[in-house]
Amino acid sequence: MGIYAFAKLEVMSKPLLAIVAKTKSDLLSQVLSQVIPLFESKGWRFSADSALLEAWQKSGISSGLENNSTQEETPSLCLCLGGDGTLLSAAREFGSRDVPIVSINLGSLGFIASNAAPQAKSLIEHYFQQRLISDHRHTLAVKLLRSGNLIAEGIVLNDVVISKGSLARMIEMDLSVQGSEIGTLRADGLVISTPTGSTAYSFSTGGPIVQPELDACLLAPICPHSPSWRPIVLKGETMIKVGLRSSDEAFLTLDGQVGYPLLTSDCVLVEKSEHKITLLHEPDQNYFSLLRDKLNWASR
Repeated sequence: MGIYAFAKLEVMSKPLLAIVAKTKSDLLSQVLSQVIPLFESKGWRFSADSALLEAWQKSGISSGLENNSTQEETPSLCLCLGGDGTLLSAAREFGSRDVPIVSINLGSLGFIASNAAPQAKSLIEHYFQQRLISDHRHTLAVKLLRSGNLIAEGIVLNDVVISKGSLARMIEMDLSVQGSEIGTLRADGLVISTPTGSTAYSFSTGGPIVQPELDACLLAPICPHSPSWRPIVLKGETMIKVGLRSSDEAFLTLDGQVGYPLLTSDCVLVEKSEHKITLLHEPDQNYFSLLRDKLNWASR
């Protein structure tokens, strides 16, 4: 083995931290300067999108930054700096590779990215002390079929949304669950959500809040044209099939991150994914306390 091979082996033996960040946040460089030295002291390497470089330099960090887009190695950990949207981006990029995610919320809401920025340093200290709790979240696998051909597929942590475009025309969808037809939905759209996503778009449609650890799936019509349609909670293993009868300017959106235009006769298949997203948080973090704070349940 040559000198170059030894050097490469030494680099690869160092753990890799992938960073996904909301680069426009005013708090970003401050949080980086607090937490990255803790990883540096342990000999970690760092990778991120090139958009992070400005905040990285502003924070005064001496370590170099590798590019995520050219990184084939699976990171040991993903550090997510931002809100729920940033965390969904991290989940899409690293969730199928089973990389645990520790998130620090740089915004205000944050149902998923719930670790607060003022506690960023202690959060990472507790990570190295192995004091953080692993929270395993269910995901959904989605396939878009057109004339029997696979057009797109993906994994979502929050929700799958079928919605209308700019024209105010309803969408007609044939729904079936586990191979059994349940009817034709005429509505502005449909949200198929995980328990994690029950506080997102599904919540806005009137769907229930579901504890994230439950093995379940939610169907929530968006403005149905019949009052008999109501949100439904299904068991997690359920296969859901949505057939588009009419779909003028309709779109399929995965976690609010990527979208695909839909055509009449397209078919969307949704089922439980084998992948889970692992979120790390403090042991004293309580889901109902989070709901109380974020939804102002404590106010009169």
